[in-house]
Amino acid sequence: MKRNVLIMLLILINSSVIFYINFKIETDLSYHYGKDGGVFSGLEMITLLSAFYFLILGKGNKLIFLIVGFFIGILSFIVSYFAIYSISQNDIFFYLFAMLLFTSTFHLIEKQRTTIKLKKGNPNQNRNLKT
Repeated sequence: MKRNVLIMLLILINSSVIFYINFKIETDLSYHYGKDGGVFSGLEMITLLSAFYFLILGKGNKLIFLIVGFFIGILSFIVSYFAIYSISQNDIFFYLFAMLLFTSTFHLIEKQRTTIKLKKGNPNQNRNLKT
């Protein structure tokens, strides 16, 4: 229950940060680097949000989760940029899609780690899976 509340709180905070940074990128030209239209500011935002999401919710070695979150953030930004931004030309949709990608990737990684631990912990369960 506590973990579910933390997940919802992080998603709410991430969404708020995304909306605020997107507002600043669209209205304040001095906020981003100039000719890039705020793409690098968005990349920094998604990468940091992903790294912090992995750091806060990760079980085990926090440094590994921070590094993995950093790279997953970059990858989710690139995928969402080519998948969404080329279609809609609206920044907010591809930022939100990138957030959806890194949160779902985190939970898929956690589920995979849990499944592997369960298989290693019960040898009888492995025999039943082979048949």
